[in-house]
Amino acid sequence: MKRRSQIQRDIAARIGSLPEMADVLFCIDREDPFEVDHLPAVNLTRVSDELLEVVGDPSGGAASLSRRLTLSLDLYAEGESRFGLLDNVEEAVIRCLLTLDPVRALQADRVSVGGADFDQETLLSVVCATRFPITIDYTINF
Repeated sequence: MKRRSQIQRDIAARIGSLPEMADVLFCIDREDPFEVDHLPAVNLTRVSDELLEVVGDPSGGAASLSRRLTLSLDLYAEGESRFGLLDNVEEAVIRCLLTLDPVRALQADRVSVGGADFDQETLLSVVCATRFPITIDYTINF
């Protein structure tokens, strides 16, 4: 569906333009693993787009679909300063999505950001990843 692709591109444009992203490799739907020389990196992937409600006119007129698009924002960094870097990027992204009126800009009904999950092999691992979901409720009118 075109609408979910447009929402993903709009969110990517917002995130990619943040000052905190200046030295961060930004990707959309990247499937290949990141090499150490690609870090720090951010990958915005599409997770699901579930149908919430279908509203139709019995006479065959206008209809609408309410949907919930879930994107995953994955942040990767290495080295001693990795946690601070990831925290700064995460804070900037959340502030951007929740304070700059994303509902109007994305033509969405609601935008929410979930809690972060951390992934690292050990506490001493040099590479750390943070993943958090971005959920957008939106309506398509036919």
